[in-house]
Amino acid sequence: MSGDFVRHARTMSLLTMASRLLGVVRDAALAFALGTSLPMDAFSVAFLIPNLFRRLFSEGALSAAFLPVFTGLDEQGDRPAAQRLANLAITLLVAILAALVLAGEGIILAWRTLGDPSPRLGLTLGLTAVMLPFAIGICLVGLLQAILNVRGHFAMPAAAPVLLNVLVIVAAVLAAPLVGDSKVARVYVVAASVLAASVAMVAVQVPMLRRHGLHYRPAWDLASPHLRQVASLMLPMMLGLGVVQLNVLMDRVIALGLSGSIGADGREITEFHLLGRTIAYPMRQGAASVMYYAQHLYQLPMGVFVVAIGTAIFPALSRHAHHGDHRGLAETLNRGLRVATFIALPCTVGLMLVAEPLVRVMFERGRFSPDDTPRVAMLTCVYTAGLAGYATLHLVTRAFFALKETRLPVKLSAAAAGLNLVLNLVLIWPFGVQGLALATVIAAAAQVLALVLLLRRRIGRLGLRRYVAGLLRTSLATGAMAAAAWAAMRAAAWTGWEGDSTRQAVVTVVAGVVSGAAAFVAAARLMRMSELSEALSRGRS
Repeated sequence: MSGDFVRHARTMSLLTMASRLLGVVRDAALAFALGTSLPMDAFSVAFLIPNLFRRLFSEGALSAAFLPVFTGLDEQGDRPAAQRLANLAITLLVAILAALVLAGEGIILAWRTLGDPSPRLGLTLGLTAVMLPFAIGICLVGLLQAILNVRGHFAMPAAAPVLLNVLVIVAAVLAAPLVGDSKVARVYVVAASVLAASVAMVAVQVPMLRRHGLHYRPAWDLASPHLRQVASLMLPMMLGLGVVQLNVLMDRVIALGLSGSIGADGREITEFHLLGRTIAYPMRQGAASVMYYAQHLYQLPMGVFVVAIGTAIFPALSRHAHHGDHRGLAETLNRGLRVATFIALPCTVGLMLVAEPLVRVMFERGRFSPDDTPRVAMLTCVYTAGLAGYATLHLVTRAFFALKETRLPVKLSAAAAGLNLVLNLVLIWPFGVQGLALATVIAAAAQVLALVLLLRRRIGRLGLRRYVAGLLRTSLATGAMAAAAWAAMRAAAWTGWEGDSTRQAVVTVVAGVVSGAAAFVAAARLMRMSELSEALSRGRS
């Protein structure tokens, strides 16, 4: 059954790809309506806050602690106990998040009423107040996804985010213009659509849960031994992951707070005063918006392939861990790592090659100017350099969580977050917003190295020789891909459409992607790489 994770990953990849591609359209709609303006900066920070709850609860501590316990009950055939645990988890999740949201709304109301926030901070607080309840819906969707994944259903949970993208696109393109030309009014319309999406995303999960015999009934048995087992795994992770997610937020806040702005007279403010000294801002206005667009571009292959593999492989890892089969766990992890690297490495090089024309095609229209394109493209390249590291980190962390060893990876995550914050504050001065991305790449690489060494000590050999051999072959195939893509992109420059930059960019991207992908697959087939058949497998093991 552990071999089925590739088939499940492929299903999730196809559905997640549709969602992510719609996400790119969503971001293009936001770029058209808001560009890299102050309202977009504020939206990028405010939208991140409820998403941090998602990463902390549904994709982080709660799902990682809940899934192994729920899987164990399911494997033992104790479906009633599994149902009770699911009911308890849902009830407590909603109750805790509702309390946090109410507290957050109260703090925002008091800050805006009693304080005197700047226009930039005031707008960020207002948008946060509108979108903060989104945290309840999106976290609940993540928990329901974990439950359905254990029951072997991966399609509907992966398709749910499509609703968010569709509603935001409709709001940005159709509804927002109805309120006039004010970017502030338009961004509030978009924020309201995010809140509506959370309700719709939960609603579409309910029929599938009932089909699998999961009927929610409110439960409040805090003495449940299974709930206590989840809590004992979850609480240490929350402490460490809380630091990590706070650090993610700080990246965006640093980009917002230490970038220039446009004054009331329309002139750009490039300096600030601190302790009697005049200091130049390390970043231009729109740095937070640039981060938003760049992060979503490099996260496209992460969300489509790597996260899908991690989500699909986690139940298999949990089953091996539950039965004490460390050899099987290591083999499944090695298989996942080889497939993830086989996908991540060519995506890294390919995205770097087509970054600038891709940004031009995706975003350069409306309020997103040609001057914004190289800023987003350069930052995308820096973030993309760490794609293979992010993939490894995602899968190795899942292996620790399957073993119910949560303290160690969380401690390392907290240490990496601290390193990232220090590097942020050091690297933004010489490198600007690229320094924030470079800090993320370095911190992730350090965390991966430590986790791999510690996991090897915990379960024995991980088959690293096979992994390195596969990495070398993947590197050769990626080299062939890069050469073919570069040649095709150079040839595209002779099409005679130099005067039409958008059409030229489309031709360049299509030529690079198609020729590069064909060369990569051909090279992989020539070397008879098993990773290619794994990635295209229909699930036969």
